[in-house]
Amino acid sequence: MRLSRMICSLLVAGLSISTISPALAASAEPEVILSDDAQMLIENSVFDSSEFEGVVEDQYGTYALAYEEDIYLPVGRLDVKLTDEVAVNQLLARDDLYEEVKDDIRASSQAAIEAGNLDATVTIFSPTFIESEARNARSPVTYNIYGKYQNTPMQSVQLHYEYIGPSPFDVCRGSATKDYAKNLVYLTISGFGLNNVYISLFMMGVSAYEAALDYYNAVNIVPASGDYISADIKYDCIKQWTYALLGDQKYLGLISQKSTIVFVQLKLYFYNEVERRGKTYTIENEPNTPYESAHFSDPWETAYRHYGGHIDESDITAQLGPKTIHLNPINK
Repeated sequence: MRLSRMICSLLVAGLSISTISPALAASAEPEVILSDDAQMLIENSVFDSSEFEGVVEDQYGTYALAYEEDIYLPVGRLDVKLTDEVAVNQLLARDDLYEEVKDDIRASSQAAIEAGNLDATVTIFSPTFIESEARNARSPVTYNIYGKYQNTPMQSVQLHYEYIGPSPFDVCRGSATKDYAKNLVYLTISGFGLNNVYISLFMMGVSAYEAALDYYNAVNIVPASGDYISADIKYDCIKQWTYALLGDQKYLGLISQKSTIVFVQLKLYFYNEVERRGKTYTIENEPNTPYESAHFSDPWETAYRHYGGHIDESDITAQLGPKTIHLNPINK
């Protein structure tokens, strides 16, 4: 797992800044302008990719959310193990997290506990952590960290969930498994702004039935009542909330998502007529390709147009035969 810091430890952003190349300086002014405090925090930063998708880190250990048009929004970081109820409750008691974000963490923790997924973690990246750290330290310096779109201050918060998913489940069971296996070829990904994307479960274009025949070195499989196909799917998920800040009020405009399937295991059990016994064929795959909703990488305009009555595009799904897996922390 990529959990490299102490659980629930806050990494306080240091003063830093983004190096601007001459080519970027000469380009057109971006649609989103960082607040003065945000620009000051990254003034001398040289960013590089971090261990987290879409998050960069500078030479001082400062994190920033990376968006299109080379926009870097400084954020603080917290790590929590979802099955650690004490740590989760401490997190939910904080006053520097949006309520919608807390609701998601609360539901995700419960889902991980119920699934017995002890490896499930969440890492939170939020500009509010930087703001609250200064307040809690009674610093003479206060920060207002946001990007401005159409002269409206906006913030995004990201939750990075790692190695989550439902408990292993049956795809098919009984004498119909043979016919079902003949049509089981792909895992299908779909979502807001995503056309169906097909991930091969076996060799390209090979069905589960053909793979089983090859494994058994057989020319036919006779259906039996004890036949089955089961699956175990794990994925990483990034959920993002983007808000408009109007005075003291914060208005949610967009929920977006990026998901990556990191592990697929299929178990095929058929009665083997030649050996006169049942035999299990197990195959594992690690696709590791991210899929994101339509406005994940450029959320500002959509969030601005819909703040107060937000757009939710956070339902990316994987279809495995009749089973739909919602690639979010609660699988709903």
